[in-house]
Amino acid sequence: MSEIKLKPCPFCGSTDVVSCPGGERGGGRAWLMYYVACNACGCTGPIIKTRGRAGDAKAARDASINLWNWSVNDH
Repeated sequence: MSEIKLKPCPFCGSTDVVSCPGGERGGGRAWLMYYVACNACGCTGPIIKTRGRAGDAKAARDASINLWNWSVNDH
């Protein structure tokens, strides 16, 4: 399956945007949350939290990217 491409920042138009993991990570467990951030203006998208189960991290990452990309479409 292919990676979801991040759209430019809806505020400043920069393409310097990244998907960011957050929270505690230990004992081989996945990150607890994901969000998208613009490195140019510092804005961030919604934080999507996981429950720490297998597959949750990818689902949270994909959801945070989808929400970011949705906001770029002027909804």
